[in-house]
Amino acid sequence: MISPQDLDILKFRYFFLLILGRHVEVSGVKSNTMRRREFLKITARASLAAMSVGQFPFVLGCGQKSLERAENRLVVLGFDGVEPSLFESWASQGKLPHMQSLADMGSYAHLGSTNPPNSPVAWSTFATGLNPGEHNIFDLIKRDPQNYLPNLATGRTEDPEFDTKGRLVKAPKAITYRDGRPFWVLAGESGVRSAILNLPYAFPPDIIKNGRMLSALGTPDLRGTNSTFFYLATDLPEKESGMSIAGGKLLKLRALGSYLAASIEGPQDFAGNKRKRLKVPLRCSLNERSKSVTIQLQDQKHSIQEGHWSPWYCVEFQMTPHFSAKSICRFHVIQTTPELRLYLSPLCFDPRDPYIPISTPTDFSRRLAESLGLFKTVGWVHDTSALNSERIDERIFLEEALAIMDWRENMTLTQLQKGKDQLLISVFTATDRAAHMFYRLLDSKHPRYDARLAGQYGDALLRVYQKADHVVGQVMAALGKNDTLIVLSDHGFHSFRRGLNVNSWLVQNGFMTLKRGKLYSKKEFLEEVDWSQTQAYSLGTGQIYINLQGREGHGIVSPYGEYEEVISRIARGLEEVRDRLTGERIVSKAYKGHSTYHGRHLQDAPDIRLGFKDGYRTSWETTLGGIPKELVVPNTKKWSGDHAASDTADTPGIILCNKKWVKDHPNIIDMAPTCLVYFGIQQPVEMTGEAIL
Repeated sequence: MISPQDLDILKFRYFFLLILGRHVEVSGVKSNTMRRREFLKITARASLAAMSVGQFPFVLGCGQKSLERAENRLVVLGFDGVEPSLFESWASQGKLPHMQSLADMGSYAHLGSTNPPNSPVAWSTFATGLNPGEHNIFDLIKRDPQNYLPNLATGRTEDPEFDTKGRLVKAPKAITYRDGRPFWVLAGESGVRSAILNLPYAFPPDIIKNGRMLSALGTPDLRGTNSTFFYLATDLPEKESGMSIAGGKLLKLRALGSYLAASIEGPQDFAGNKRKRLKVPLRCSLNERSKSVTIQLQDQKHSIQEGHWSPWYCVEFQMTPHFSAKSICRFHVIQTTPELRLYLSPLCFDPRDPYIPISTPTDFSRRLAESLGLFKTVGWVHDTSALNSERIDERIFLEEALAIMDWRENMTLTQLQKGKDQLLISVFTATDRAAHMFYRLLDSKHPRYDARLAGQYGDALLRVYQKADHVVGQVMAALGKNDTLIVLSDHGFHSFRRGLNVNSWLVQNGFMTLKRGKLYSKKEFLEEVDWSQTQAYSLGTGQIYINLQGREGHGIVSPYGEYEEVISRIARGLEEVRDRLTGERIVSKAYKGHSTYHGRHLQDAPDIRLGFKDGYRTSWETTLGGIPKELVVPNTKKWSGDHAASDTADTPGIILCNKKWVKDHPNIIDMAPTCLVYFGIQQPVEMTGEAIL
């Protein structure tokens, strides 16, 4: 039995894992006639044959000749989740002129991705050139087969430790579960100078010889969560004050003399009671006449107008007399009258002195902050949870998304203009997050379509794409005539109108049994499942696991003939399910894990991975191990676009280049070998993709 406290922690951590970006799979647009780029003669100073990480050796061909490395730069711009159909439509209308120009001078195609088309999986494949069975990332979450509970699949953090006098004896640290060696590490060891900026799911940052790296997606906030915002209001019901909601914390502003007050909870008290969080007091003084509020946090005080953002506040949580955790955050004043309502961003690591290093070298984040200004360091940088819970509106979300793109553009151009790097990679995620939140305004069939809002924000995603196009134009202008530019997205997008309760289907079809003969359950995390009579279960966005003997804690399915037979029956059954409302098939294809993946981490792969048709996804309840009564339910959330459980066959990303490439139907697994070969570095045999330039 899960305790209420543990259940709350699981819900809090797990829900956010579900709402993270995702990716795509192959889709072919034949390139125009290709001509092979003339490679300069290159030189590798040492064989890479002995390179390894952990227990994963990369073996290169014997007798590699010394080559002379090209000095022409390679720049890769990533725009997470750009949907080809939208890109092609807007480009053909002249709304994305720089990317259209790039395609005209070089190449354009759809870019295949991983299965599933999910950000942690695809960006891990981009980095390592490996399939998920080798790099060990199959989804944003993984389950513990012994207790059937979910956890982060990408990595974990270790807490700090202190001696009896409060002195730090072990610093907090991050550990990645990703296996394999990123190509920029291999390139750096061959002398290639690089800057790797905001690469998703590269936390902790890689140690790169001759290079710099800034982590992004995957970096937690100071509370140790994916991203937790605060909503503070004078009219919040008492019973809701202190409540955790999906991705946020609700706080009531209470009168304290002439002030309004609340307490902001930060990290756990690792030097004392770990079940409690350290707090700092907040005070507000309201000026109704000027529609402004003065907010004080520790020794900082700023007056902010209604509808505006505050400057950054630097907040310090003292764990011991010798150690403190530093963060930055900022407010948006939603309204001042008749009730005061405030949004407070997640408590981000202070880039000048981060709680856990977010860059390599470790002072790189400090130098960026000092030269370009403070910036949001939490990986889930665009606050989809605040909009999804309707604590902020579309204007606030879009305004911040574009501002974050501005900062990242400035950082990218600054690093590019230094002219020191041969390889520069910079990734922007607003294209993905805006699609998640605004797809409902492009799709009149969506349950949350609103004609009035569509009139105001129906162009929100276009505006984000146009900002991306502007970035491409600025980078093109900064390149030399012999430099190479690649622009790519890791997956496309679909409308998410309706969700399938996968566990409910398993119950209705005899693959799962609930305790006391129940037909459905309102509890989460599979709490009411009778494991002695259950053959399969689902967690996350499209993953199904067999309750296998010798692997699961209470497994009943034989690993021999019965295992394959159960998988086949479930796959066939789900591919035949139709939505009674529309008559449409829901699942395009049910992929068998052992046929889809290969490698030494195959035992951790899902046994079945569902690929949903356009308009459908796993239900919100299924992701948390819920088993509702209804089989198919409408998606009534503002999170209205998705791809994480889509069929990889019809969810491609895009790729553009100012050079012609030599391979049709490029795939994201080709990117690592492409970048290595560009610098004359032999492709490791474990990389199964092909260089496209």
